[in-house]
Amino acid sequence: MNITRKADRASRVKPGRKLIMTCGRLAKRRGGGLGVDPLLAESGCSKGSLYTIYKSKDGLLAATCMVEREELEKTLHSVDPL
Repeated sequence: MNITRKADRASRVKPGRKLIMTCGRLAKRRGGGLGVDPLLAESGCSKGSLYTIYKSKDGLLAATCMVEREELEKTLHSVDPL
């Protein structure tokens, strides 16, 4: 697959999902002190999208934690116990 197709698909990711993906990535990288401006700059989303979808930064953090938990549970369930 060429780079253009990947970029086209990435641009079709909805803002809510982009914000969650970026929030998770930045939280893992920084560990804390996540600011709204760096989050928006990296995600390419607007402040309006953040507050319309999640109502607050805390709402986005809560949604990100839920998604991360679901992904962890899927991983744990897929592992064959010893």
